[in-house]
Amino acid sequence: MIKRIVISIYFLLLLVLLSANVSMANENEDFATPNESKHYLKKYLKDNLEIKFKEKDIYQIENLYNVNDELLGYHYKLKNKNNEEYFFILSAQKIYSPVLAAGEGKIEEIDISKDIKSKKYFMGGFTVITADSSTNLLNHLTDLNPKYSKDEIRQGLIVEENIDAPKQWQETTNMDFSEKNDSSQEVFSEYTEELDNTVNEQENLIDSPEDETISIASTSSRIINAPFFNQFDTKVIASRRGSSCGPATQAAILEYWKLYKGKSSIRGTTQFGSKGAYINYMYDNYGGSYLGMSISNVGTGVVSQAQKGGYQATRTTFNNFTSYMTEVKNYRPMAVKFDKKFVWNEPNRNYAYDYHWTVGVGYYYDSVTLQKTLKVHTNGGRYSDGTIIASKVVSIDYPYNSPIISMIKFNVF
Repeated sequence: MIKRIVISIYFLLLLVLLSANVSMANENEDFATPNESKHYLKKYLKDNLEIKFKEKDIYQIENLYNVNDELLGYHYKLKNKNNEEYFFILSAQKIYSPVLAAGEGKIEEIDISKDIKSKKYFMGGFTVITADSSTNLLNHLTDLNPKYSKDEIRQGLIVEENIDAPKQWQETTNMDFSEKNDSSQEVFSEYTEELDNTVNEQENLIDSPEDETISIASTSSRIINAPFFNQFDTKVIASRRGSSCGPATQAAILEYWKLYKGKSSIRGTTQFGSKGAYINYMYDNYGGSYLGMSISNVGTGVVSQAQKGGYQATRTTFNNFTSYMTEVKNYRPMAVKFDKKFVWNEPNRNYAYDYHWTVGVGYYYDSVTLQKTLKVHTNGGRYSDGTIIASKVVSIDYPYNSPIISMIKFNVF
């Protein structure tokens, strides 16, 4: 009798434990473990970059939080045998894009904490902030930006969800990331910073429009002839024109891939009826607002529209002149954002724009003077009397404006 009772209690406890485990699994299915994020990092490195790394090159992983004090992601710091450093921020929640930020070197880190039990916060862009709490962080940002309320700042710093993210994570789950032979896990070709390296420049040149190329002695430059879109187009809803630079940038990039890169199934100006209607659509469907469009939403919008056309697409956030030149050389226009709202170093500089999205289409580089210039579409403008200014290509001093620049590169295949 006693034996039966003991066995019954054992099975009862087992049932309770199994139920608890199932409950916890369901509760955590939207979260990515550090191991899952590391697997995705391997996929990302293999598919998107031209750098050679081994797993042992990851020398630090940190937890990052959002403004609601929720675990947002993991900050990976990598350094290879040549002492080249890179950073990658991988999402900890599968409702977000797997890669939230990536770049060469180290991400900017600001410490405003007073307590050893502080947290590291990431709100997009290229800055990680150490603070005692989200309240401490918001108080600090409000002091820096008194014209914005805490609610507005909080809203502006929330990382946007990506409806395609679960599918991207699932693709990683289905991959084989065998660790049996560490030397066989090298998933990158050798990275080079030789500015005139032309090994990959022949890719995608046939279906690109005529470009302007100059290569004289120590200088080189190139401009992609991408279509112009104007955020002040008369077909753009009037109340949105001042904040439609993000949608205009998205539309211009997608139109280029449609017209000049052979991706004809992407919806374009012809299908929407006008460039203004195209901009309105991107504004309505990908998070346009009077505060502008987030980095996450600009990237998601371009990728989503390409996928709706039946293609695969990737996007990467970065801020590096060499990588920018590589994209131009491969005829892939980029989204280039200027944002000084939360800049920490030299906030009073006279930057090219306080806040603006542009289309990155070209560059100028002088290897002797080290002059680095971006060539971008302005996305139009408007005079005080209401007269519309056509979009045009302007030159941007990259080193001077770099502190407030974020770039997004795309590939559609």
